[in-house]
Amino acid sequence: MAKEYDLIVVGAGPAGLMAAKTAGENGLNVALIERKKGISDINRACSMMVVTLTGKYLEERVFLNSREKRICFPHYGFSVDYDGSHQDFYTWVIYSHKGNKIQLGDYEENARKGEAGRISAVYDKGALLKCLLREVHAHRVEVPG
Repeated sequence: MAKEYDLIVVGAGPAGLMAAKTAGENGLNVALIERKKGISDINRACSMMVVTLTGKYLEERVFLNSREKRICFPHYGFSVDYDGSHQDFYTWVIYSHKGNKIQLGDYEENARKGEAGRISAVYDKGALLKCLLREVHAHRVEVPG
């Protein structure tokens, strides 16, 4: 006998996991379908960065709250669990094809400020997927496979 769902989400990347989690939080009967057996396995080069810790990007000021282990999107009013590792960046240096240097931020000054001075942070996409998957399961989303 076929099972009925209010919503079937295809693809368990960050967007699919977030869609399934949100639908489950709102009481929908949800199935999440993914072709990979290990949803949080990263099998290719993949780097994730919270770039906008000191400025807005697409109207949002994303930030990593290490103390509460969350990546926060305050403008849009949500956050997600993140208990993985991260690497802070306190300055960016960009060189043009002609050798001109553009530096964003003062490393020494920003590093002294700690989290408040970082301008971006690289995080582990596999850890983020694991955190989202935990939230998906907590909201009784069915994940076949």
